[in-house]
Amino acid sequence: MLGRAVAWNVFGQVGVLSLGFVSSLLVARWLGPEDRGLLAVVAYTAEIVVAVAGIGLTYAVVYFVSRTDSRPGAVLGNSLLYGLGLAAVFAPAFALLRGPISELTNGRGQTAWALAGVFVPLLFLDWCIHNQLFGRLRFGLLNLFLVGSRVVVLGLAVLLVGIADYGVAGALVSVMGASLALIVATLVVILPDVRPSLDLPLLREMIGYGARVSVGWIFQILNYRADVLMLQILTTLTSVGYYVVAQIVAELTLTFAAALQSSVTALTASAEGDPSQDETTIASLRHQTLLTSTAIVLVAIGGPALVHFGYGAAFDDAIVPMLILLAGMLPLGAGAVVTGNLRGRGKPGISSVLAGVTVVVTLALDLVLIPPYGVTGAAIASVCAYWFYGVASILVLARITGIAPRTLVLPTGREVDAYRRFARAALRRPASG
Repeated sequence: MLGRAVAWNVFGQVGVLSLGFVSSLLVARWLGPEDRGLLAVVAYTAEIVVAVAGIGLTYAVVYFVSRTDSRPGAVLGNSLLYGLGLAAVFAPAFALLRGPISELTNGRGQTAWALAGVFVPLLFLDWCIHNQLFGRLRFGLLNLFLVGSRVVVLGLAVLLVGIADYGVAGALVSVMGASLALIVATLVVILPDVRPSLDLPLLREMIGYGARVSVGWIFQILNYRADVLMLQILTTLTSVGYYVVAQIVAELTLTFAAALQSSVTALTASAEGDPSQDETTIASLRHQTLLTSTAIVLVAIGGPALVHFGYGAAFDDAIVPMLILLAGMLPLGAGAVVTGNLRGRGKPGISSVLAGVTVVVTLALDLVLIPPYGVTGAAIASVCAYWFYGVASILVLARITGIAPRTLVLPTGREVDAYRRFARAALRRPASG
């Protein structure tokens, strides 16, 4: 089951990343480093608002739909109600306060900041609704939809940014259009079998679970994005643009970790009390080690050319921080997979504590390293924080499960040989054809 789930999720991740990367290249070229930095700050702010105001309900959807006693109709109805509440609060708030908020970005992007208020509830509903498919273990269909949503992003980006020249606002509308498309596609599939209803006792349970997840989710986002926000405060939007491109390229290596994390949450939750739960946990972390390590080598070789020829010479200052960030991708991927396992085991609060401590480490190092070293300092700070996060996550999971850390993360010779045989077979196939 883990193999099938990961295979579908890897297919989705590769499709999403491929199309998303093309969109990212085009948008970065059209906007330039400064406006690309502005887009990142606006989008990441909306994401953080969803993490805080959404109180983890998006993750609660996966957990409660995947349980044997699930009530998907009530989960859907509760999600829609909460999403409407977010829209009623944040859409007018961002519209009215777009002027003062834009002062945080040197007075730039008032229209984009106003749109962020609409993006918040839309992003929340996107995650809640498509996570219904995760909870039902319908990974194949969901990943087809995710790939389709990236086609929407690409098409809208070409139209609104490349042709109409709407800049940052156009790029943000492109992403919003993809969320709306994913919501509609998922509802078309699930509504024939699921009738939305309100269940306030269940909503309280969802909030109870989600609240424990949300703390970790907020901290996890900050682990990934705190350095971007700190760069914006301590340096310039242009530096943010360089760093965002460095992150995008380095995080290509997390494709498999992301697929594993999304798979193991549902699979470990559905295997509660069964010995297969530990088997799934071990397999997920060992495969993460093998696959992410391989991806790091490939990106280290091809990443500099990808930045120079893909994003353009204007982004060459992103190459050094990108190479530095690669040094932290393996432990970051391990921490992400551990988080998925802990959520599936009904222990999201533990991952929240781990992520929270890591944020403190990140911010402390950012304050020390960004002022003298800028983008390079931010990359070094992140790598140190990622190693702390990954190692601490493995040690905590080992204590909870009683499985030795080496057993969790180090592949066996047989597993390595299996990948070698697969690689040899894949290389021989074109030659024999």
